[in-house]
Parts: sequence; structure tokens; C-alpha cells
Amino acid sequence: MSTIDPVAALTGPAPVKERPILFSAPMVRAILDGKKTQTRRVANVHDLKIETSKVLGEDFTSWSIHFSKPVKGAVASFSGSTGITHKQAQNILGAMYCPYGKPGDRLWVRENFARVPSTAYRMSTGVQQVVDPNDPDMCAVYSAGWERSAPDCWRPSIHMPRWASRILLEVTEVRVERLQDISEADAQAEGVEPNCTDDPLTCPSCRESGHCEAVGEYIHYGRSMDGSPAFSAKESFQSLWDSLADEKTNWNANPWVWVVGFKVLTPNPKSKIENPKLEAQAV
Repeated sequence: MSTIDPVAALTGPAPVKERPILFSAPMVRAILDGKKTQTRRVANVHDLKIETSKVLGEDFTSWSIHFSKPVKGAVASFSGSTGITHKQAQNILGAMYCPYGKPGDRLWVRENFARVPSTAYRMSTGVQQVVDPNDPDMCAVYSAGWERSAPDCWRPSIHMPRWASRILLEVTEVRVERLQDISEADAQAEGVEPNCTDDPLTCPSCRESGHCEAVGEYIHYGRSMDGSPAFSAKESFQSLWDSLADEKTNWNANPWVWVVGFKVLTPNPKSKIENPKLEAQAV
């Protein structure tokens, strides 16, 4: 018996599309370090129901979805299908409506940057530059991981043009779920930072004593002043989310979110790579 991919059956073949996506400097660093492979973005959904029932002895999954604002081509409900699980229905809805694309599509990363003369940091170790194709005497440099005297003016990520992007991602997974449904493994995939790497080469406490009390602890982004840790990746992610969200989209509001999984395809092939971590990502 042949197996039909429910996502392909509902969405059909489509050309690969490329879209921009914004990331903060800490999240860019996590992507480049290979620690971030997922992102969550608030979904334009105010009501979504997925229900599974028995029909003639088989599981029958149906759903209805209502958007906060009109979505081009969106339908309010779907009749459902046999043999589709609750999780597959979440994936199907993601593939149908997620504004960040479907598996196989690409995302070019927008981050804070500066446009500077190409010779300004030519001899600086660890500086990645992307040359402006319209003006080879100018190039883009990036604030994420910047550890030297800063250019005159960093530009917000929203203003980054396509040519200046150094990171290209491929979407590997999309689904819709409630924010609080994130698992511990998915929270780790969001790139939250542990307080200890459990590695003597990178953790001074592990190197000096062979043991670090911070193993298993994570940064609590809401307690950065007193240094109190989060005791799980999920708690750390909650604090990171709440540091950026408003009352309507914070953790307690538990909004619907698009979950986008991705992998790094390659940094911009026109860039001058001097950072070994970027070279590793380009393999």
C-alpha cells in the first residue's frame, strides 16, 4: 500500500520561495554556533480547534481555524481526513498558512548591521564582510559578536537589504501550537544559553574543580541583574520570551505560535569569511 504525505496531498507541489526573517544579535550568535535550530513567532490566529474522533472504526481528524486578520487564500475550516494524527494536522496547518514558508523554503536573516568602506576592517581578525554589489568600495559588517570599536552607526535589522544578509536558512519544519506546549528539547533548540557547558575547555569552574554547580542551569533572561538561574531550558525560554513580549502575547497569555525549524544552508557566498565558526557552518 502506498503512503501519501498529508502535507503534500493538501498543499501540492510549489516552487521554493525566499523570505526575510529578523533575529536579534544573541540569536544570530546562537545560529552561527549551531545552537539555534528553531524559532517561534506569534500566529495571527484567535481560534483553532483540532479534534480526532472515530468514524467507522478509523481515526478522523478535523479542524477549524479563524484568523485575527484576513489571510489571503485562507479557509475558515477543513473537513479533515482519516489516518491523520493531531500532530500531522498541526504540520498541515503550518504548511498551509505559516507566513515563514513551508519545508524547503528559504529564509534570509536580517540582523543589525553597518555599511562601511570595504577597507575599514580588512585586516581585522574575525570580521565578516559582505561587499555591496552596487558599490564594491562599501560592505556590510554585523553587530552580533562585535568586539572592537564600533562603526559610526549600526542600522536596525528591519532596514537590511537582501545583498547584505550573510546567513541563509532552509525551513525544515513548520507547525502551529500553543506557546506553552514547547518541550524541553525544543526549548534547547531555541538557543537558550546554559550557565555551564560541562566542558573543562570552556567552563573555568569545571576546569578548576572538575565539577560545576551550574551544570543543568540556564540563563534567566528576566533576572540578568542578580544572576539567579533558570533550572530548565523551558524556564529559560519562558523568561526570554517574556523579555520581548507584551501582555497580549506573553507566556501567561499562551498565544498560538508558528514553530519554524531550520538549518543553515551557507553564509552569503559573496562574503569574506574569517570566522572559523562561519566556515564550519558553510560545509
